[in-house]
Amino acid sequence: MKKTYLPTTTLVVLSWILALAGCAAKDTGTVHGDEQDSSDADSDGDTDGDSDGDGDGDCDEGESICQDDLSVLTCTDGEWTVTDTCEEGSQLCIEGVCEDCESIEFAIETQQSCSIDILDGFEMDGEGFIHLEGEDHRVFAMDRWGEDGHIIAWCDSTTLALLLGAFNVVGYLGQVDDPVVVSFGHYLCDPNGIPSPPPSYTPLPSFVDYLGQTLPAVYQGNPAQMAADFDVLIFCGFGPGAWSHDWVDEISSFVTDHGKGFLAVMEYESLAQQTEFDNMSAITSLDGIVFNPLNLDWAPTSVSVEIDCVPDLPPVIE
Repeated sequence: MKKTYLPTTTLVVLSWILALAGCAAKDTGTVHGDEQDSSDADSDGDTDGDSDGDGDGDCDEGESICQDDLSVLTCTDGEWTVTDTCEEGSQLCIEGVCEDCESIEFAIETQQSCSIDILDGFEMDGEGFIHLEGEDHRVFAMDRWGEDGHIIAWCDSTTLALLLGAFNVVGYLGQVDDPVVVSFGHYLCDPNGIPSPPPSYTPLPSFVDYLGQTLPAVYQGNPAQMAADFDVLIFCGFGPGAWSHDWVDEISSFVTDHGKGFLAVMEYESLAQQTEFDNMSAITSLDGIVFNPLNLDWAPTSVSVEIDCVPDLPPVIE
């Protein structure tokens, strides 16, 4: 894992850039978030683009795919033809169908944070950066993971409550109207973790049910029970007891096999240790997300985030 250190500054102007990349799963034969491999798009043993295995390139009658983010192709009389065009800004082509999408726009103040890398071959639905001394450092990523699951990665646990209030985060992750949300790990994931919080700190909302420094033993090796008990899991992956069990298999299955949501939260290097960055990345790297140590001195400023079209994002709760 690459270590990135930034020089100490007394005033740092932070700016956010949120980019929507690869919103629709193209005709690559992979689920969005997996490494892209178009050598055999249809997984039938040849590379002709259809699924009949004969290598002739003929498509399957009635099959629909995405030509790009906005264009739907349908197989008609053995040829691909454009049959639908999605409405730009409010729809995206996903698996051959125009699906509605929603915009995100919010302002937030980050404090000390780590950074996030995206592995080669992976694309996110949304990314947020801080800009410092001519370089962009990613601190936010959101993506569909697996068939129906979702993940958000965030590098500043101190402002986690602000992120949860910035848009319908738990609705996006849980994909239900009233998701059950639990958390574990560092006490910053506990709504009551700081009994008398300073003015600069916003506690987590009361709907977050803190389960402790680690998850109860009943969930070890049992992602199905996790999925039965809650829809969204928030993990502040640092501090005493957080990694008494690595949770890689359970959390990845919770998201990819059971269609649930995971919010992975880390902190600046020092509060979080290298081994904790490595442990969290062992989970999130399965969707291409890697947490890097970053120690940015306290220098909060207003930051703006705007993105036009995010798939699977519920409307903001008024």
